[in-house]
Amino acid sequence: MITIRSAAGVQETLSGSYLLDRDGKLTPVYLHVPSTKWVGRGKEFLAPIDAEFLLNTGRITDDEASAIIVANGIDFLNETDSAELGIVEMTKFKYLAELGRYAPKMRDLSMDLLLNQTLTELEALASTLPSFDEINSKWYDYLVQQFVKVAVYGNTIDFRISSDGFDWNKVIIDKVILNSSYGLKNKRFSISRESVNGYKTYFENATLDDILNSDKAILSSAKERKVINGKVQYTRLQG
Repeated sequence: MITIRSAAGVQETLSGSYLLDRDGKLTPVYLHVPSTKWVGRGKEFLAPIDAEFLLNTGRITDDEASAIIVANGIDFLNETDSAELGIVEMTKFKYLAELGRYAPKMRDLSMDLLLNQTLTELEALASTLPSFDEINSKWYDYLVQQFVKVAVYGNTIDFRISSDGFDWNKVIIDKVILNSSYGLKNKRFSISRESVNGYKTYFENATLDDILNSDKAILSSAKERKVINGKVQYTRLQG
């Protein structure tokens, strides 16, 4: 759980899943994006639940969401021995794509666009929609690079990094763990990197002291973290 103190001084306890952006903002979500299910299956492209998030946050249009759904339907049908996406195949597709109660728009859109469609029909439909390749190129990398997946498991806060070339340590430690309004100092923390190749764990069930004493595991070895006059600073190591 994450505890946030409101402007009125009332503590509000939150639990579940979040996306952490580079500014340190935690956004509650039902399912992480990009889809952990798709990453786990080796699929590095936008999933239906990613379309739900992008549409709900105003980043894509209805037609672009449809393009994502149709592209996923084509990919799914190519992996089956079926000639069309009948009700049995659609049930499996919705399960794999996690199109339950947490992605109602994409669940309904999938039924409208994919049910009983053949591969030829889906490919024809895709040609009338915005380019999935262009949508995917723009937004998949955005989701990977701009967010860290955060999940709460009892007393443990789990951070899963997917991006490269950005030092998330400053955000995770200074803007979340040490942020008094979240009340996390006595929690345990796991920090890992997620990719289609699996997970690389930096910290597992670690205390705040564990992280502060050895945070070079995820901090550039060229810098050192110090607190000077109550303010966190990162300085280059000498030598």
